[in-house]
Amino acid sequence: MHTPPPLSDAQLTAVLATGWGVAADRIVHLPVGFGSHHWEVRAGAARWFLTVDDLVVRGRANGEPTGAAARRLRDALATARELADAGLGFVVAPLRSLDGDVLVAIGARFAASLYPYVVGEPRDWGEYGSRAERMEVLERVVAVHDATSTHARADDLTPPAIDELHAALDALGTPWDGGPYGERARQLLRRHAVLVARLIELHERFADAVRRRPERYVLTHGEPHPGNTIVTSRGVVLVDWDTVLVAPPERDLWILAGDDAAVLDAYTAATGRPVLPDALTCYRVGWDLGEIACYVGELRDHHPDTEDTAASWRNLRHYLDPRRPWGDLVRST
Repeated sequence: MHTPPPLSDAQLTAVLATGWGVAADRIVHLPVGFGSHHWEVRAGAARWFLTVDDLVVRGRANGEPTGAAARRLRDALATARELADAGLGFVVAPLRSLDGDVLVAIGARFAASLYPYVVGEPRDWGEYGSRAERMEVLERVVAVHDATSTHARADDLTPPAIDELHAALDALGTPWDGGPYGERARQLLRRHAVLVARLIELHERFADAVRRRPERYVLTHGEPHPGNTIVTSRGVVLVDWDTVLVAPPERDLWILAGDDAAVLDAYTAATGRPVLPDALTCYRVGWDLGEIACYVGELRDHHPDTEDTAASWRNLRHYLDPRRPWGDLVRST
C-alpha cells in the first residue's frame, strides 16, 4: 500500500518492543504490495519486515466484526509457521511473538506480524517470464499440497465481498457520491452489469460442482504468482501466506500455470492428481469476481483521493474489461 495507516512510528515501535522484544531504532514505510502495509525495521545491524493489516478492510462482508477477520488471519499465518517449522524452508513465515502468537493486536482495528528480512530479488506481479520459473515454483506448490496443517481453514469458494457486489448492482440507480471515484465506478459497473450478473451465476455453478468433491482438497497457498516470490541464494521462496486455505489444487494451479498446459501435466506427473478444467475456470472466475467486488465496495464507500484509490480505480477498469479470459465463456451461457 502506498498510503500508510493512521499509526505513528511511536505506536509501531512500542508494538515491536512489547510484541517481539525488538528495540527498533529505525522503521521505514515501504510502498509495496496491495492490501497490507509494510515497513522495514532495523535494530543495529539486524533487520525485519513488519506487516500491519487493517481488519476492517479484511472483513469478508460489510460490518463483519474485526475479531472474525483477525481469527482468519491468525489461522493462515499459524499455518505458514507450522510449515516452516516442519522443514519447508521456502516458506517465509511470521516470527512468533513473546507470547508465542503469530499476530499482535494494535487496538481493535489493526494487527501486526513480523518476518525475517529476506535478502533477494523480488519478482514483479504479472506473468512468469518462462516455463522454467513456473516449474521452480511448481516444486514448492507440490510440497505445500503434500503437507498437512492443524490450523488451516477450508475454502468455501465464496469470493470476498460478494455481498457488497450484489448490493452495488442493486444500487446502480442512485449516485455514489462518497469520493472522487464513486460515480465513475457506478457508471462503469452499470455498463457491464449484465455481464457481471452472468459471471456471478457462472461462478456459482462451477463452485457447486467443486464443493461436491471435498476428497480432492489439499493445503494451498492461494496466490503463487510471481509477486509473491523472491529469488534468494538458496532458491525461490514464497511470501504472503495470509491466503492459505485447504482447497482443490486448482486454487493454486490456475494462477501458476497460466496458459501453459505443460505445468498442469507436470503437476499430475508429480502428484498423481488429475487437474480438472472446470475447477480451474471456477477459480479464475472467482478471482476476478473477488477483485471486482473489493474495488467496487471501496469506491462506492467514502474514500479519499490517494495513490491507493487511484490504483483501485485502474484495477476495477482492468477487471471489468469484457476481453478478460472469461468474456466469451460468459457471453455463451
